[in-house]
Amino acid sequence: MEPRGYRMVVSTEFDYVKACGIAERQLLEWLRSKNYDPSGLDEGRTEIAPHATLDRDSESGRKGAYSRWRMRETHSATSGTWQSTLIVRSGLAEDQGRTWVQVDVEHQPPEGQFPTRANTPNIVRSLLDALEARDAQADVTTAPVFVEADEVDDTIEELCDSEPFPPSL
Repeated sequence: MEPRGYRMVVSTEFDYVKACGIAERQLLEWLRSKNYDPSGLDEGRTEIAPHATLDRDSESGRKGAYSRWRMRETHSATSGTWQSTLIVRSGLAEDQGRTWVQVDVEHQPPEGQFPTRANTPNIVRSLLDALEARDAQADVTTAPVFVEADEVDDTIEELCDSEPFPPSL
């Protein structure tokens, strides 16, 4: 089986500004935990370590708003590049008041090598804990939830929810 990247897409009922603030705080903590220097982050590209850069951009307009942070880490010429992207988006009519949060992690190997499978990044756990995240009707948390017998029908309804996935972030 081919290694795959990691992707999480959840929504929150927090408005765009609050969700962006939460996401940025969690991102800064995650960067600090990796011993990177997040001071001086602004729009554009910032070198946060000798082997890591962080790009930040945002836009707002008639079709909504988004903020995106994309980190690229290349520890050595033979390690390939790990790319981690955090996007917060809101404002389209089909969002129905929700703000969407997406995290992607992928490995771009050196030529001739296969990508390494991406694990769940630590930032995901902190985002889920802070955002009151949802996937359609279901709460998304870092802790397992025990389903009681009288909750089985509701759980099945959540799992079979046909609400369309958000448009591409």
